[in-house]
This record gives sequence, structure tokens and C-alpha cells, in this order.
Amino acid sequence: MSSSMKRLLAVPLVLCGLLAGSVPGVRAGHQPGVDPRVDRIFRGMSDYLKEAGEFVFEAEITYDEILPSGQKIQYSADFTAAVARPDRVWTSYNGDVRSNRTFYNGKDFVLYQPNGNVYATWEAPSRIDELIDKLQDDLGFVPPLSDLLYSDFYAAVEDRMTTGYYAGLHTIDGIPSHHLVYSHDHLDWQVWVEDGTRPLLRKIVITFKDDPQSPQFTASISKWDFSPRLSDHLFTFDPPKGSQKIKFLPSGTAGGAQ
Repeated sequence: MSSSMKRLLAVPLVLCGLLAGSVPGVRAGHQPGVDPRVDRIFRGMSDYLKEAGEFVFEAEITYDEILPSGQKIQYSADFTAAVARPDRVWTSYNGDVRSNRTFYNGKDFVLYQPNGNVYATWEAPSRIDELIDKLQDDLGFVPPLSDLLYSDFYAAVEDRMTTGYYAGLHTIDGIPSHHLVYSHDHLDWQVWVEDGTRPLLRKIVITFKDDPQSPQFTASISKWDFSPRLSDHLFTFDPPKGSQKIKFLPSGTAGGAQ
């Protein structure tokens, strides 16, 4: 197995999903430790996104990696996602450590690595929500910021809202945004939601408390487009000339693909 193949799916799950978890079947009230104002703002952001049939967004991602020596270093990546609900997703990830593309058309999921010109395919569920859950369970990874792709973002993360308070109206890329601060047993996380009639997610920071070095994942989200006129062709993979098809490995297997 080549090193490029080994890296095809060697993506830390904890950094791939926004706050990886399944969508509960019933939408409950907010957690007692969460400020009602904070809950209202987050719900408004989620509901705004839920109404979108198609959308595109871009994100600048940074994340920490802890070396065996204990030293903490930072990597970065540019990420783009295109979504057509309920059954199509395309993503592009270009980073310091890896680059890949994913394609999902309601039938097949494909992960392609341009650098190695290799790809793997997987027979997928017919809807995005089920896709994300099955990717986590069967393949052990999800695309970055995947919780934003769920039909109900709030429901996807509400059990991670042990406590939450309002930190103020702060500016992200020149945009006044509500700064919401949450805590969970293993994570501290912050979100910034645009103020006004377009309550869009503008930034998220996750701190992993279980690690003594407290590594962080940060995504600054921009260029939201809710009328992108996405072509069906975008979501179906057309193997480039000379590309090699390989296999996904089961969840929990080192390397991810062979």
C-alpha cells in the first residue's frame, strides 16, 4: 500500500465533524444550563439553514496536532461544500497535510485524492442525514463541518450544549456577530452567528479538553450562497485519466483505504 493511499482516509474523526453525533428523532427543549437567549439565537441560525434547498459555503480551517514530543503545531486548509437537499453533496478540501474531494449523488459516495490520483467508492444511503451517520459508523470519518449538512443542525448538536452563555456582539470579518459560548464534558466550543436578518454561522472554535495541550479546531466560514444553481454533474464522480480505484477499509482500521 502506497503512502498516498494510506493517507486517503487517514483523517482524525474528532476534527472532521463539527461536533460529530447523530440527529435525535425528537427535538427537545434547550438544556437547563443554556441561556435562553443563546438557545434562541442558535435555533434561529439552524432554522435559517434548514429552509435552504441548495447552498454553498467556504471555510478557512486551522487545527492543532500534538507531536509525540508534546509540542503543539498548527495546520490549515481551505474547504468548500455544495449541498442540494436531500441527497447531494460535494466537498473540496485543500490543506497542508492532505487534499481530497468527495462526491455524493444519493446513491454512491466517492472520496478522491488528487495528489495520488486514487479514489474509493461506497454504496451510500439515499439521504444526507443517513449518509453522515453511516460514514461515521462504517468508515470512521466524515467530511469537515459535516454537522452543517444535516437537515436540522440544532438537533445534531443539542446534546453537546451542557452549558451556554452569551459573550457579546463581536465582529467577524467586519460582520457584527453574536458570540455564543458552550461547554460539554469533553469539549469547549464557541460559535459566532451573524446579527440581523441573515443569521449565518460565521466562525466556530472547538477546544478538546481531554488532551493536556488543549488542541483547537477553528473554522471561519464565508461566501454563503443560497441560490447557486448547482448542476447534477457536480455530485457525480468522473474518474480522471490514469486514476486508480482502491477500497475503503472498515472503520477503525489504520490507513483507511487499500
